[in-house]
Amino acid sequence: MTHFETVCPNDHPVKFILEMCGRVAQCPKCCAKFELPRLEEVRQILGDDISEELKKELKEAEIKLRHLNWSEVSRKTRMAAAENLSRPVNVENEFEALKKENLKETEQKSLKKMGDKKIEQRNFAKAAERDCSLNPLEKEEELEAEQEREHEETLLQFLCPNGHELSASAKMAGKKGKCPECGEKFIIPTLKNEEEADPFDLDTYDAEPDIFSFDSDKKKAGSGDLFAESITKNAAVKTLKKPVPPSISIAKDSGNKAFLYPNLAVSPSGAIDLGIEEARHTIPEALKMDPMAKFFWTLWNSEPENLVNSASELNIPYAPPPKGTKSKLIGTAMKSHQSGKIEIQTADGKTFIPLEFYEDKSLSPIGFFEALDENKNSVTLVIRWENVVRIVVKK
Repeated sequence: MTHFETVCPNDHPVKFILEMCGRVAQCPKCCAKFELPRLEEVRQILGDDISEELKKELKEAEIKLRHLNWSEVSRKTRMAAAENLSRPVNVENEFEALKKENLKETEQKSLKKMGDKKIEQRNFAKAAERDCSLNPLEKEEELEAEQEREHEETLLQFLCPNGHELSASAKMAGKKGKCPECGEKFIIPTLKNEEEADPFDLDTYDAEPDIFSFDSDKKKAGSGDLFAESITKNAAVKTLKKPVPPSISIAKDSGNKAFLYPNLAVSPSGAIDLGIEEARHTIPEALKMDPMAKFFWTLWNSEPENLVNSASELNIPYAPPPKGTKSKLIGTAMKSHQSGKIEIQTADGKTFIPLEFYEDKSLSPIGFFEALDENKNSVTLVIRWENVVRIVVKK
């Protein structure tokens, strides 16, 4: 093996071999670090008139340096690497170490890939074995439990009756809550979209409510609550078989506006059981468009004996509303008169008793009647449903 000689920055002679070309070396006398000549520079200095043995050494050195990428590394990178060198490293030993390191890294990647695949196969086998061990009923129960866990993790965003923004876990839906800002009590809403529910479909309210408390000072009705100013404060009410629909919207000028959710409420003599049977025939499509029209059609086509007065069972005391106060009842249903007559009260304070209801001529938003006015005169009544503020079944 041929040795070559160069000098350090302090002119001390330093010997090296071709495999060290381009490396950073350290002078054994002054410990100065410097870069050895590159292989191309050595070849230019030697020229073409060299022995075959030296040509062979140059070729072998070129191959080794190509694998180590020392000839392709920039001067700045090689000089930075010299800061971590305390002494020159044998090129051949470093080349072998590099091969071992690459082989070890490749083996580790291969083992990791095989391990991940085995873990995936093991998990798949466990899941398949678990599915096979469960019967259909257990699978359904597990699915319901998972859905319930997801439901509990859902966070509800809603407003209290006074408009404060609140949030609660979905598992609290339907329970009583209290606003931390104003202290207002309310029922936490559910995830179900109330707009999709039919407020006139009494079969959707089969669940029996809790004992309700009524507060005459409240201006809004909570979900599932009955509300009327005519009921004394904190009057206890027994459970109804079918409670009234919960969606009630009350405004200050409710006497002059249409009610979006007509409802059955409480009469002076007590509440009634909502025992309206299914109508004798199908409601026309035109009347389905307006909530008040749909509600009137339901009352009109119900048998009078099906409106059962249960005031004696409920035993609710009655307190008359303050003078000058407009009624905030969405719709009032009392014990049906034997003739089944119904009163329609309009926003301008007039009252009409329908004698005939022309369904084919009553197209939303208009109702067409033969009726008696307040002077008991027979009139043909054409009225917009939005102007109807109260429907009363007289006792």
